[in-house]
Amino acid sequence: MTLPMIHRVVTGHDAQGNAVVASDGAPELHARSADALREGFSEIGDAGASTGGGGAPHPLMHRTESVDYSVVIEGEITLVLDKTEVPLKTGSVVIQRGTNHAWANRSGRPCRMLFLLVDGAFDPQIAQAISARGRGSDITLHGRLTQL
Repeated sequence: MTLPMIHRVVTGHDAQGNAVVASDGAPELHARSADALREGFSEIGDAGASTGGGGAPHPLMHRTESVDYSVVIEGEITLVLDKTEVPLKTGSVVIQRGTNHAWANRSGRPCRMLFLLVDGAFDPQIAQAISARGRGSDITLHGRLTQL
């Protein structure tokens, strides 16, 4: 399966405050190693978001204080959680509520997804439990996000 290129339009403002097109065309695609992705968490200000240390079920495990809406547009992918995995296919939607997770494409074919992230904050009890368990632990937490 070959996926068609994405046509991306990015808007912005000129010096006078008028709405303008900042870029129009295909985005650059960058393949990255697990180490480079973990370093990327540091670059965006939260090295602790990467939880893929020793004992983690996937090297790219991570957690953010957000509600993430993930839609499989084309292809197949596996959602990896602390103690389970969920195979997803075209049309699947995941509502990720701040849990530790990773994505694994084991299909041998491309997968295209859409992500929408909404900032949030952990419920204080959940934040305390996450902090207490440390990185790479295998305890699954269930709870809610607040302050959205």
